[in-house]
Amino acid sequence: MASQVETATELFLETFLRWSRGFGTLYGFTRSVSVLGQSQGAGNLLATDHQRITLDLRPEPEWIGGWDNLVDAAHPTFQRRIAESFHDESPAYALQGGMHSACVVFAHSVIDAVTSDCCRVSAVVAPHDWEQDLSQRQVSLGEIKERTYPEILNDRLLKYMSALERDPLLKRVDLLHLRCPPSEMPASRTGYRFDRDRVERFDRLRHEIIHGNGMGEPIAGLEDELSFINRTCGYMLNLVGRRYGLRLDPSRWAPRVQSGGP
Repeated sequence: MASQVETATELFLETFLRWSRGFGTLYGFTRSVSVLGQSQGAGNLLATDHQRITLDLRPEPEWIGGWDNLVDAAHPTFQRRIAESFHDESPAYALQGGMHSACVVFAHSVIDAVTSDCCRVSAVVAPHDWEQDLSQRQVSLGEIKERTYPEILNDRLLKYMSALERDPLLKRVDLLHLRCPPSEMPASRTGYRFDRDRVERFDRLRHEIIHGNGMGEPIAGLEDELSFINRTCGYMLNLVGRRYGLRLDPSRWAPRVQSGGP
C-alpha cells in the first residue's frame, strides 16, 4: 500500500506541474500575441498569409496527379478566392480569432490531460474503487492460476486507463466524480463552482474549431472561459487530493521546477 501511495503522490505532483506549466504557457502566449497585435508590423505579417496558402497548393511532381486533377492552382480566380477567404476580416480580427482558436484547443488539451491523470491517480492509490468498471472483463484460467488477484486487477486497470484516455472528456469527468464526491469539497473562497454544462460547452467549442467552422472566429467572453477551465483543473486535483489524502511535496517540486519539470 505504501508503494501505491508513493506512486500516486508522484503522479499527483507531475499532474499539478503539467497543469500549472500548461496554463502558464497559455497566458504567456496570449500576452505575446496581444503585443504583436499592437505592433505596426502585424498587418504586414497577416497580409502574406494567402500567398503562403497558394504556394502550398502548387502541384507537387511526386503526388499522383497533383492539384492539377482538381483545379488549376495558378488560375487568378482561384488565387483571388483563396485570398478573399482569408482576408474578409481586418488583421486585428484575424489575429484575435486565431489566438482564440489556439487558446481553446490548448486549454482543452490541458484539462483533458489533467482529467485522465486524475483518474490514473485514483486508480493507483485505490484500485478497488474501479473494480466495478472491470467486473465483466474476461480472465483466462491460466492467468488466474499464475497471478494474484491484485496483479490481475492492476494489469486490467492499466489497460482500462489507457483506453479511457480516448473516451469523451465528460465521461472521464463523471467517472472521477463517482470516485471523488464533490460533497467532500469545502466551498471555494473565490466563488468557483464546478459546472458540468459549462465544461460540456467548452468541449463542444473545441470540437467546432477543429471539426467545424469555428477556426479563426473571435470568441466573446473567452477570458472568463479560460479562467473557468484553469480553475476546474485545480478543482479536480483537489477532489483527488482530498479523497485520498494526497499532498504536494515541496522537496520534490523544487528540483523539477528548476529543471523545467518532469
